[in-house]
Amino acid sequence: MWASAVTCNHYGVCVSNPGSSVSLSCCEVTENAVHGLGASAGGVARADKCRMTNNQVGAVARGATSRLSLSDCHVSSNTRIGVGIREAGSGDCAGCTIEQNQYGVCALNAGSSIALSDCSASNNVRYGAASSDGGLVEATGCTLNGNKQLGAGSWHAGSRVVLRRCRAELNGKTGVACRLGSGVDAEGCNIKGNEQFGVYVSGEGSKVAAHGCELSGNSQYGVCAEGGGAAVVRECGMQKNGQGGVVSKDTNSKVSLDTCRVTGNGRV
Repeated sequence: MWASAVTCNHYGVCVSNPGSSVSLSCCEVTENAVHGLGASAGGVARADKCRMTNNQVGAVARGATSRLSLSDCHVSSNTRIGVGIREAGSGDCAGCTIEQNQYGVCALNAGSSIALSDCSASNNVRYGAASSDGGLVEATGCTLNGNKQLGAGSWHAGSRVVLRRCRAELNGKTGVACRLGSGVDAEGCNIKGNEQFGVYVSGEGSKVAAHGCELSGNSQYGVCAEGGGAAVVRECGMQKNGQGGVVSKDTNSKVSLDTCRVTGNGRV
């Protein structure tokens, strides 16, 4: 049973300005025209065991010193973004399910950051988790499965995604993508069974570092670098990928392997 319902407003719940805060528990925040829960201009928003569904954005923090904190929440079926951090805001999510949104989790703009722990950002229309324009996403023990395009991705210089003990499996294109000068670090992750690549890195200055990961069973390659991208792969397994374990597609791209297992792949 939900303690309170906040529904069918332009904005659901808003908190603004330094020193202002709002805490929700066991609430349903649904069908609001813009966002369900929002913190801006230094406000702090917290939610525990809440549902944020069928809004344009489920929950958002916007602006420096604005903060969003979610625990055991269900954020689904929002038409744009499940959880968004913008313009140097920050956030954390623990034990949340973020699914069937256009984008699951996004950190946009320099200084924006979000930390996910034991969350599922799966079955979203485009990406499970993404950083762009200088944002940072850190995920520990998370599931990024079954998204229509990517499990996790980063774009643009200064953007970064850090994955620890995560699963990025059965995504419609790629498990983890790194483009346009951004960076991805993955440690102890399973990146398997994706429709194109396990890890894809493209663009001058783009770099993926993978350590202790399993990059197997992907339809094309376990690791693919092109367009000047670089991948450093240590103590990883690349097995039973459809076309090859590892490929560097052009002269400006580079893949470095250290103590890896590359076996049973379709061609290479």
